[in-house]
Amino acid sequence: MVESNDLSTKTESIIEKIKRNSPNAIRLGLEAYEKITKTDDEHQYLMEMLQKTIMSKDAQEGINAFKEKRNPVWTGE
Repeated sequence: MVESNDLSTKTESIIEKIKRNSPNAIRLGLEAYEKITKTDDEHQYLMEMLQKTIMSKDAQEGINAFKEKRNPVWTGE
């Protein structure tokens, strides 16, 4: 919970954290969220989206940047 007078500040803080992530991971995550339904296919779909995210160039860049102690350079791929 956030006090109403802190809502704008907290919202901006969350937005800034999201913006620092891979555009590809954000896009795939939002796509997965939008398509989730209460069906038996939900788990399979989420696993496919996770696999796409893990196998992306941005995922590898994130890992490399972490190992090299530098900020990642996202390409959206």
